[in-house]
Amino acid sequence: MSLATLLGSAIAEAAPDQAGPPDVQLSVQVDRTTVDVGEQLALTITVEGNVQQVELEPVEFPKAFRVVAQSRSTHLAMEAGQVKRSISLVYALTALEPGQFTLGPFEARRRGQSLLSDPLEITVNKPALPPTLEPSERFVL
Repeated sequence: MSLATLLGSAIAEAAPDQAGPPDVQLSVQVDRTTVDVGEQLALTITVEGNVQQVELEPVEFPKAFRVVAQSRSTHLAMEAGQVKRSISLVYALTALEPGQFTLGPFEARRRGQSLLSDPLEITVNKPALPPTLEPSERFVL
């Protein structure tokens, strides 16, 4: 699934030192907003723009989720003669209990300025029960 088709996202922007477009963006995306207990979802936190001196605040998740994997990547590209940079943190989260949960808001700081994303709402459903077998279909040793 491409980033363009992600189901949930939140974006925050920091104003530049002078008038013009923002020089730093903080975006948060999940690959899906509904999972069953035991399933995973991917959460990506990305800072784009002038990422020098950007500090990401420690990330905390509700106790209903366990972080099973985490990665960090840096992207550097030249576009129309300008250097574009981004830093992404990706978390694989396993849902541990059913309910409605809020991930975030997430925060980054740069030169005393705070970037705060909108929170993301996640629904965790009870897992589907396995099919029951008729007595004639059961395997007995």
